[in-house]
Amino acid sequence: VTGDTAVANALTLTQKTAGDLTVTLDIDENLTTAATTTATAADASVIASNATSIKAVLDSDFFGAATGAGDNATDLNITGSKATSVEIVSGGENAVNNVDITSGDDATTGKGDLLTSVTISGSQNLTATVTEVTTSEVMSINASALTGNLTISTAELKAESAANTFDGGLLTLGSGDDVVTVT
Repeated sequence: VTGDTAVANALTLTQKTAGDLTVTLDIDENLTTAATTTATAADASVIASNATSIKAVLDSDFFGAATGAGDNATDLNITGSKATSVEIVSGGENAVNNVDITSGDDATTGKGDLLTSVTISGSQNLTATVTEVTTSEVMSINASALTGNLTISTAELKAESAANTFDGGLLTLGSGDDVVTVT
């Protein structure tokens, strides 16, 4: 797909047979002399309606380092209606990556959402969030293979209820200069 599939214009992907799905955001700045000084950003929004696992790859290249807020920004929004695991690869060149995952709801009484694990790798800085439909069931966020900086919150981990937002789970960090908000 070529173009801006912003949040208001999400692309819905429905596999005939449920399984793994890879979504790649790959935009490249087309300059040959210097980086721009104004914001050059793109986003994509995808609804994976039947995928049981999702691999989100950010592979956008920019000519030079970010020069200000919004410059070189990539934003990938994925709704995984049936996904139990998500793998994020934060790559590209000079990119400032952001991934927002919305997990699917487990309709079983007393259960939270379907997503239980997130794995993060790559060399570029990443901000990652998980938005729950009911409560988080994420027991593991493993970013040990990420060499870029990670910004994340413990709110993304398993929650007993909306009133008790952090109830367990394991957050493993990589070698970057990470920022973790403890809630």
